[in-house]
Formats: sequence, structure tokens, C-alpha cells
Amino acid sequence: MSFEDEIEEWVEDRTLVESSDTYLKFKNNKITCRNLPFIRIVWEYILWTLGGKPRDYKYYTKNK
Repeated sequence: MSFEDEIEEWVEDRTLVESSDTYLKFKNNKITCRNLPFIRIVWEYILWTLGGKPRDYKYYTKNK
């Protein structure tokens, strides 16, 4: 991955974290989330694991 791609990914992650939206992100067996119930995190982790752990899986919704 080039330096520009790394910077774009970092900016996208910071924007997601700083927003008030609900999100969940899996990357290299690390979980980052906001405003999700624990059962939803576990369920998404199970689906992510069964799906072969696709790279940079993201789930997010806009809060109204």
C-alpha cells in the first residue's frame, strides 16, 4: 500500500471516529466501534469470521 493510500485510509478513519454516527470496523483482529450494543458486535464478529475475515470490514449507519 502506498503512502497516499495510507493517508487516505487514516483520514477516512478519523472522520468516521469523530462523527456521531454508529460504526464498527474490523482490521487485523482489532475492533473499533461506537454506539453499538455488545450483542451486535459479537454477531458482526461471528459473521466476519465465517466470511473469511475480509480486509477492512466496515459497518456504519447514520444517526438521525
